[in-house]
Amino acid sequence: MVYTTGGRACRDFEAFHHTGAQQWQAQADGSLVNPRSGKCLDDTGWSTTPGTQAEIWACAGSPNQHWILP
Repeated sequence: MVYTTGGRACRDFEAFHHTGAQQWQAQADGSLVNPRSGKCLDDTGWSTTPGTQAEIWACAGSPNQHWILP
């Protein structure tokens, strides 16, 4: 899958498995929230390098938590 965060650059993520811990709901502000944890998908390194790992992190409304879905 390819996503962008903060409108900066594309990231390549491996296909997510369909477990509760890896399901996401797109929010109006561009964040992706995991309904099980209530936390956001976060690019904690603020990197634009393809293949960068993302983490589940407390939602903060910061640009590294805003995603543009294809």
